[in-house]
Amino acid sequence: MAWAKNLLISIGAYWLSSQLVGLVAWPFAKINSGIVYGGSIVSAIAMGMMTGMGRAVCAAFGAAIVTLLITGAKPQRWAWVVALLYVVASKPHIHWTRSPTSWDRWWQGADLLWPAILCLVVAAIIGKKRLGIPSADSSRSVLSIGERIKGYGMVKSLWVLSSVAALAVEFIRQSGLLRVVSDDQFVLAAFMFVLSFPSGILVMATNHVCANAGCLPSGRMGMFFFWSLFFVAGYVQWFVLIPALWARIKMRRSG
Repeated sequence: MAWAKNLLISIGAYWLSSQLVGLVAWPFAKINSGIVYGGSIVSAIAMGMMTGMGRAVCAAFGAAIVTLLITGAKPQRWAWVVALLYVVASKPHIHWTRSPTSWDRWWQGADLLWPAILCLVVAAIIGKKRLGIPSADSSRSVLSIGERIKGYGMVKSLWVLSSVAALAVEFIRQSGLLRVVSDDQFVLAAFMFVLSFPSGILVMATNHVCANAGCLPSGRMGMFFFWSLFFVAGYVQWFVLIPALWARIKMRRSG
């Protein structure tokens, strides 16, 4: 009945990841609200990817859960369950008052399929990097993330690159090089808050206290300082404290 257990894990991974969609989609919605798209098919697909980005990130998270938890040959195949559930459970964004154009259909199609595509891509990447489990006995042992996947360093690199990319995009946005109609200063903070959650809550509280005390730098230096707080908090949380806590739990269980 291994297939039944794997199916339950896949459904559970979808449910858990889908609970984060509202939080993860918020910064992308803030960014998307200030972008002007053209009339080409490429622009329609780009808009669909942006409107579906929150679900796509959560679908990728679900794929990672499935690929890491399910044992046996090619566990990444079970990510198809997560991808299918994200497509089936997708809700329409608009009730049309007129007949949708082909541009609208391209946008809707990209919004619908992008989470499933990213889910399967992430599952394939992690599945190739994951270490094989040599025996049934070892599959029952408590394994660290570094032992289960060769790509632990890749995960860290992706997190760092995402953080740096968010800072770079904000610099470009403030320089006026993007066609953005919003002057919202909190897009970067929202994105970094998601990457560093839950320690980002402490950063937000610290920033609020410092802002009231008048001790925060202004301009781009202030933006970089704010970003640095999120970056340090998130990095220490995900790649220092959690691995150390996991190693301690493993030692206690093995002892």
